Amino acid sequence: MPKPSPGVVIATLGITQILAWGSSFYIPAVLARPVTADTEWSLGWVVGGLSLGLLAAGLVAPKVGRTIDAKGGRPVLVASSILLGSGLATLALAHSLPVYLIAWLVMGVGMGSGSTMPPSPRWADCTGRMPDARLPP
Repeated sequence: MPKPSPGVVIATLGITQILAWGSSFYIPAVLARPVTADTEWSLGWVVGGLSLGLLAAGLVAPKVGRTIDAKGGRPVLVASSILLGSGLATLALAHSLPVYLIAWLVMGVGMGSGSTMPPSPRWADCTGRMPDARLPP
């Protein structure tokens, strides 16, 4: 299989990052109120699902980093996509608060596996440098 051009890889990473962030971190901004209206769960619990997911993302981060060092970013990004998709499907079908929160845990592991830092080694492979995460002076 021929190696894709750096431009294709970078564009693909950009699109997947937009989809990953938009379907995880930013989803409560759009759906929290409709979910509370539909389920009668408190807004705190509905938005708290994201916090639970972020906690899960932080807890898996060291393992994700070790896996990227050992195997590269590609398998981690594949796993992230599967986890985010599974979490979103569970979220859509959640009719109880515990299932809703479990969905956020699954999504959190997916966020920790595929948002921002895991794609960076692939970015570096294509461009020869890591993205600069520092704040401007």
